[in-house]
Amino acid sequence: MKTKIVEFCEDKKEFQERLQEALQEFVENQEKVKIYYSVTCDPANSDMIYSALIVHI
Repeated sequence: MKTKIVEFCEDKKEFQERLQEALQEFVENQEKVKIYYSVTCDPANSDMIYSALIVHI
């Protein structure tokens, strides 16, 4: 099973770019994936934190 992790990002645009890069290999090979993502709020400074796990199915 192939997986990729998109690490925590505080910037939504940066997160989207990293997610797209991580998905590129799967898209090129026409593989099906499930994407599990989370958006949380850092209580210390109210920043939004984005992360994702991509799992090949």
